[in-house]
Amino acid sequence: MKHTIHFAHANGFPSSCYRKMFSYILDEFDLNYIDTIGHQTHYPVTDNWDYLTKELIENIERSHDNPVIGVGHSLGGVLNYLAASQRPDLFKAIVMLDSPVYGYFKSSMIRLFKQLKLIDYITPGKRTKNRRNVWQNKQELYQYLKTKALFKYFDEDCLNDYIEYGMQHNDDAVYLKFDRDIEYAIYRTIPHHLAKINKRVTVPKGLVYGEYASVLKPSDVNFMQNSLHFRVMSSKGSHLFPFEYPEAAANALKRVIGQLVKF
Repeated sequence: MKHTIHFAHANGFPSSCYRKMFSYILDEFDLNYIDTIGHQTHYPVTDNWDYLTKELIENIERSHDNPVIGVGHSLGGVLNYLAASQRPDLFKAIVMLDSPVYGYFKSSMIRLFKQLKLIDYITPGKRTKNRRNVWQNKQELYQYLKTKALFKYFDEDCLNDYIEYGMQHNDDAVYLKFDRDIEYAIYRTIPHHLAKINKRVTVPKGLVYGEYASVLKPSDVNFMQNSLHFRVMSSKGSHLFPFEYPEAAANALKRVIGQLVKF
């Protein structure tokens, strides 16, 4: 019987966009996910992501009779961490893909930046607020993405998956599937209370981080490994390594899960 992975995506990237990485794990695991977190009115974006965490918890409750392996990229990793702090019974383990967990100092700084309304300066929120969200067709979108640094190192299949599954394709145009206002709101409400819940996350924990990532600093990785007892592994690529090197990302994920869960 296969273990089940319940996946949660990064901000702005619907889960279906991870198709290629998923293709390398489906021989060993069953898979479930929410495609666009935060897009249902009864799970609004609020400070510290309380309702987004509730959305994840209730989706797992509805979808699975047995504990799952919670895997999440960036936003999704933090949501799994928050969910595991509240409902450890739902998880065999969690694995965070380039998702930071901070101690008291950085948590307090995030809270301060939010209070001073400066949070956009330490997250990608500022450039998300007015990002382009409509194109005439797939060809125009493809050419647009090829000019953007964020997508520069995407695997070609993953770039095409983002175009196919990260968009709504209508007769008149191509639109972002992930509402940019929701994406912006998520960045502005990032949790500042993780340090207070760290001791409550008792399930086995793993971290896979991008070798060239800017989100997790070496000090963050050391803190998660040495103070919070994460099993840690690097993978080639940046913060978006699941889209840049999807096979390597899948292999690193499987190795970390193998250290956390008995088969």
